[in-house]
This record gives sequence, C-alpha cells and structure tokens, in this order.
Amino acid sequence: MKVKHILLAALCCASALCAQAQSKAAARTFTRSKVLIEKHTGLACPNCPDGDRALREYIERHPDYADKFVEMRHNNYHSFDNYFVDFQLDISDMWRVDGWPRYFVDRCDPNGNRYTDPRSYGMGRGEFDGDSTDEIGNRLNKLTNVSIALTGSSYNPTSKTLNIRVSGEVTASLPNLHINIFLLQDDDRFEGTSRAFLTKSVHGDWLPVSGGRYDVMYSYVIPDKIRTIATDPSRMRVVAFVSSFDDADFTFSEVHNCDVVSVTTLPSTMLLPRQQCAAPTIEIQGQNLVMKSKTPGAAYFYSVTSNVSADLTTTKNLDLSRATFTVTAYAGAPGYTDSREVTKTFTLLDLIGDLKDVNGDGTVSIADIPALIKLLRI
Repeated sequence: MKVKHILLAALCCASALCAQAQSKAAARTFTRSKVLIEKHTGLACPNCPDGDRALREYIERHPDYADKFVEMRHNNYHSFDNYFVDFQLDISDMWRVDGWPRYFVDRCDPNGNRYTDPRSYGMGRGEFDGDSTDEIGNRLNKLTNVSIALTGSSYNPTSKTLNIRVSGEVTASLPNLHINIFLLQDDDRFEGTSRAFLTKSVHGDWLPVSGGRYDVMYSYVIPDKIRTIATDPSRMRVVAFVSSFDDADFTFSEVHNCDVVSVTTLPSTMLLPRQQCAAPTIEIQGQNLVMKSKTPGAAYFYSVTSNVSADLTTTKNLDLSRATFTVTAYAGAPGYTDSREVTKTFTLLDLIGDLKDVNGDGTVSIADIPALIKLLRI
C-alpha cells in the first residue's frame, strides 16, 4: 500500500502531526556520500549501448568521481528483457520516460532548477558526451542537510536474509522526506540492474524523523531466482537514499543523500529484533485530527478517503450524517519498526461539530458541501 501523508488545512494539529519534525537547533550541512544516477534502459534498446559508452567515458574523464556515484538501471522493455520486474515499469511511468536511455541524477536538475514536469529532470546520452555541463560535479559540490549510514546492516548467507539498517541526521526542514532501498545485481553486460525493493513502495516510504534523527530497518530474503534470472549475492549491492518526493508535484523532488554497500561484505551477525512502535489512536478534537502513540518521539503517517465528491454539490437533499471520511494511519519512531495500521471512520458532522455553517453564509445548506470538500482536500 502506498501511504501518503496529506496535510489537511483543517485537520492539522501542530502538536500531534509533526510527521517530519526536524531539529531547529542547528543548520549543519554534510558532504554527499554518493550521487545517484538512475538509468532507464533495456536490452532491446538500440541506443542504450552507446549511452553506456558515453557515461563510462564521462567517468573516465573525471576519475575523482569514480567512487562518488551509484549507477542504478531500471529496465523498460519488459517483453524482450528477462531482467525486467514490474516496479521498473512503475518507476518509468512515474518519471514519464519517453525515450531510452534516459538518466536522472539525484532525481532533480543538477544545476538547481525546479520543474513540475518530471520529464524536465531527465537527460539523454548526449548530456555525457561532453563537459559543457558537469552534472555529477554540480551535485557533489552541493552540500546537503541529510547524512546517511548503513551501519548495523547484516547478511546471513545461510538463510539469505538481508537486514538493512539506515540511519542519519536531518538538519533542516525538508518537504516530503522518503526512504528508498533497492537491491541491485551486476552481470557480465550491465552494472546495477534493480532487482527488488525493500521499502514498501517503489516511490519510497515516509521517513520518520524525530529530534533531527532517523533510524529505520528493513528485512528481505533473497530468493534463488527473481523471475527467470538466478540471484548471485556476490554480485549484489544495496542502495539506500533519502529523497524529497511528491508524485503530484515534482518541484522539490531531490535525492538528498545516498549510499551503497555490497551484500557479501556485510557482517553475518543478525541484528537484535527491534520493538514495534505503538499503534496510534485517531481522534477528532474540535476541527483537528489528533493522533497519539505511547512510543516516545512517534511520527504519524496517514491517508484519508471520503465518500464526499464533487457530485454531492448538486444533491438537493443531502443528509450530512451519511457523508464520511476514513483515516488510515500508522506510527513510526527512530529505533522502532513501524506500527500496525489502524483505521477509523468519522462522519463529516464529527468534523463540523457545532460549526455547521462551513462556508459562512449564515445558513446550513447544500452550499456548505463545496467548502467541506475544500476543507478535506480530497
């Protein structure tokens, strides 16, 4: 399930909904661990080998970058490509990739321009043929407010179980923070083909930050095969990155930091099981949606669905008691696994309370419904 954190204008409680609470005590910055290059390609693409050549020659011209980037490949020609897996097409659709090969450097414009159209961030093979622009260098030279470490991760070769722990600091207020973890495999032809993702969504999971720190852990058992391709842990790597992402608005899309580790270099010692965050309670207080968890420092992640739609604005005899919205939520905290999901349904009368005249025209009527829809931002 893809969980979205919707900041509702009338449902936001300043004290309880600090889902991305950041430390304001300092504005320290960090150098980037790595720069992420995501390549959209495919075995049937006649231009892709030349794109690989251009990128390789670009790196050779800049030897200082050799250990400063992570190349990850998403295949798209699924009908001709045994390496294709479903989420690669989801990612291609997300970025509206309209030609191959296409490159995305840290999921943003390396020069700092911001666009709402995700296609504007993509680059073709010609971008790496010359040095008129230095895409990787521009990102390496930009300091970041997010640190990242894979310390505490492990791999058990007997059970083929990966435990990936990602932790770090966040020293600024950043929008829509997500954590993304992918499993890559190299072969004799291609490096870094994405084979699986450990996060719950290919778009990334919401990152719980408390007191300026985050600490999350994911587990994955490597199967013998992924589709028809045999897995080889000795040729596998794990990539983790923290990004700002909103699939409805790409303006502030950006990978803030990333890192990579080879699977078989990880220690085999299993991590101690971590306690699960306590599930949140969901209540309406006044016109605020309030969530509480018994776990200290918990952050809350939720989605809202409703039977309120624009069609109701034309209904002459609407029974407001039949208009409902349902909140689905879970809690997360540094050092804890995410809580179980909980749901609770409210009527719109629960939200309105005694303030039934939502649009302020002095009467309670069908004319209040558009104001309710705007209030909920559904």
